Amino acid sequence: MTAEYINIEGKDYRVSHSFATLSMFSQLTGRKTLEQMERFEGMSPDDLMAMMYCAIYMGEKLDGRVLEIE
Repeated sequence: MTAEYINIEGKDYRVSHSFATLSMFSQLTGRKTLEQMERFEGMSPDDLMAMMYCAIYMGEKLDGRVLEIE
């Protein structure tokens, strides 16, 4: 499996879409079921940013780094 990266302001960050990402997103947003998380049409722009933050946070963790952006 090839790791995916996103470049933000000249720095590459790993992105991981995983169950750990979904778990973190659930904790941040209060969603309790997968059904609540799969309905993108019900998500606000802030929810989508939270999902991306979680994916980058977990990706950096997989690479042994701590995410340095908020």
